[in-house]
Amino acid sequence: MSDRQSSTDHDKNLLDELGYELSDVQAQRVPAAMWWFFLSTAVTFLVTWAFLYVLAPDQTREPKTEDLVRDRMPPANAPLLQSGSTALKDMNDVIARDRVMTTQYGWSDRKNGMARIPVEEAKKRVLSTGLPQRPNAGVPRGEWTP
Repeated sequence: MSDRQSSTDHDKNLLDELGYELSDVQAQRVPAAMWWFFLSTAVTFLVTWAFLYVLAPDQTREPKTEDLVRDRMPPANAPLLQSGSTALKDMNDVIARDRVMTTQYGWSDRKNGMARIPVEEAKKRVLSTGLPQRPNAGVPRGEWTP
């Protein structure tokens, strides 16, 4: 019997060293633990309800129909957000407009007689005639280093 007793003691010591429980769960405590769990859940629910409906009723009210109606356009002072597809279209429009402005002849200001010429044509003219000189252009005074 002492052999069996020492073997059991040895097994218990080994299980204790490995961190295992030496006894099973007491079955009579399980219903009490479940009861406390459901009671604490109910109390938490009631406290939350009291906070939402008693202390902050304006946050839990049903919205009015006019509050649900969404404006199609935001107020004038609000920033406008642009989706990727409209941004791409806008960017292509700007590129096309810039291409027309830099590659075709046209009027910039017809009233004052200002016209535009293609950039390549303007480069050729500057290379052939040189840069225009102002009659009153002078040399800057003092030291100047680029």
